[in-house]
Amino acid sequence: MRLFNARLTGLISVSELKNRVLTMAVDLCRLTTRTMNVNAGHERTSKARIIHQIQLIRGITNQHEQRAKTLFALA
Repeated sequence: MRLFNARLTGLISVSELKNRVLTMAVDLCRLTTRTMNVNAGHERTSKARIIHQIQLIRGITNQHEQRAKTLFALA
């Protein structure tokens, strides 16, 4: 099943969204385990951006799954 993602202006699959979440989670883990240095402000900004993207993608996939459950329940 394909979903429209306005942020990327294209169609992407749910599995592709989940792969992106996994990739971003790995990036987030690397940022949190890295020792704080001169770029601490940049790392904090990167973490916030990654967390926000994960929340957006989770929202899209959760809405899709809820809609699918509703459609199957009505059938």
